[in-house]
Amino acid sequence: MPYKDPQAKRANSQRYNATHSAENVDRVRQWRLTNPGRRNAYDRARYAEHPEIYKNRSDKWNKANLEKVREYCRQRNVRRRGAPVVDFTRADWEAMKTAYGHKCVYCQKKTQRLTQDHLTPLTQGGAHTKTNIVPACQSCNSKKGTGVVLVPVQPLLL
Repeated sequence: MPYKDPQAKRANSQRYNATHSAENVDRVRQWRLTNPGRRNAYDRARYAEHPEIYKNRSDKWNKANLEKVREYCRQRNVRRRGAPVVDFTRADWEAMKTAYGHKCVYCQKKTQRLTQDHLTPLTQGGAHTKTNIVPACQSCNSKKGTGVVLVPVQPLLL
């Protein structure tokens, strides 16, 4: 039955969706799994028509989830550098900084702006794990570079 009134059509659609929500979720999920090419083409076309909507939505999410964005960028950078193991999370980093008292392991200066220093650098095959990372100030981390550790350090096994 075709609707002449768009509001009536919308109301009927909302009533149907409210009573069949679980079925709709399963149906949509199944369609997306079986038609990935069509879904991607649809998404690309919508984005091409309304890029400002998607850009605003993305910007809003990024601002609301700044730590998630930073963690994603950090993990992507580590993977790009070819680390064999990547299992060091943001929570691990916070726990490690707390365990070291927010101090640089090399110069023992207390600072809130610590960097992750890889004892064996990623470029030399080091992993991005708890056993290969220690907190260091930017100055000490830069001095060390890809060389040997400035002071013998035993990483904490949290």
